[in-house]
Amino acid sequence: MKIIYLTTSLEKNDFEAFAKGTSALPNPASQNFHRRLIETLNLQNEVEMVSLVPSKTASNLHSGSHYHYVASPNGLFHSVFSRSKALAKEASQLFPDEEPIIVFDPLNISLGRAAQILARKRGLKRIAVLTDNPCNLSITSSLYAWGVFRYSRCVDGSIALTKSLVLVYHLIDKPHAIILGIATSEGKKDETPKGRYIYFGGALYERYGVTDLLKAFIRAKPDYDLFISGHGPVSQEIIFVSKANPRIHFLGQVSALDNAALEEGASLLVNPRRNNPKIDLESVPSKMFEYLSTTSPILSTPSPYFLDEYPNDINWVNNSGAKALELFMLEHLDKNGNFVNLTPNHAREKILASHGKEATAEKCQRLITDLNSCSN
Repeated sequence: MKIIYLTTSLEKNDFEAFAKGTSALPNPASQNFHRRLIETLNLQNEVEMVSLVPSKTASNLHSGSHYHYVASPNGLFHSVFSRSKALAKEASQLFPDEEPIIVFDPLNISLGRAAQILARKRGLKRIAVLTDNPCNLSITSSLYAWGVFRYSRCVDGSIALTKSLVLVYHLIDKPHAIILGIATSEGKKDETPKGRYIYFGGALYERYGVTDLLKAFIRAKPDYDLFISGHGPVSQEIIFVSKANPRIHFLGQVSALDNAALEEGASLLVNPRRNNPKIDLESVPSKMFEYLSTTSPILSTPSPYFLDEYPNDINWVNNSGAKALELFMLEHLDKNGNFVNLTPNHAREKILASHGKEATAEKCQRLITDLNSCSN
């Protein structure tokens, strides 16, 4: 099957190069997820990507490796009209004599509108990739959420992380595939940093528990370094704290391979995300798929999509917050500050078998085949 994938993600090497030269980074978790989904879909399909990128970045990027880059003009008017038209124009040239399926990220309204324009122009099917509820995003508005839902309302199917998201987008009556996330094993032990360390990599927001982890580490005083990577508003606080505590290291945004190596070599991986019953049902922490794909011990606050499946592979705390993390550390440190009695992580084979690229490809392919048969 032929697929046109509308996205804001960049080809892997392009993103790594872009990340080194700017402080205004696209969301790395979103970049990694869509890259893995594209690689997954490519296992059984021919996929061409049309990527909307910042205008300043476009001049440094060259289309290739099946990526077609479209510059993003500045300004509100451009964001609503010009971007979507430019995307649709670029995509319309792909697979001209065939009927590809359009796959797109609805969290970018320009992509959603472009998918609608292209579908109407060529009579194509659309699949929306549902990774989050727009109402739950850190910086959002009712107008933005309205736009996201408007351009995903009449799609033909969806690939969603959770069933709750399918319900939120009112697509439960349409064909859909639930995938939770995509697990890959990319880390190499021989590329990990020397020494012993605790690691967190991800979006640096207070609601994801980053400040809770900092407080717990400082109070518990384990004989380990704390490495934190990522970007977000809490980064300035991490930099400030690290100046007063030489055991805390802020790495900034690291490459996907460096992140995987850091995860593979950690003495403890931490998911300190604060619990919110509504958000927990609609949003799956992608880092947990990365963590479970390693052999490193994991400490996590409660997470409904992993607690039942991996009760004996993760060190679970009953609550989120700095105190819960601190108490766990104190209970599992000996008098010299070394971790003891940690639950080992033996989940790598299981998570790769159930949520690796091959397994995810099979879930997505059933949806694509059904939609393709409906159009014949």
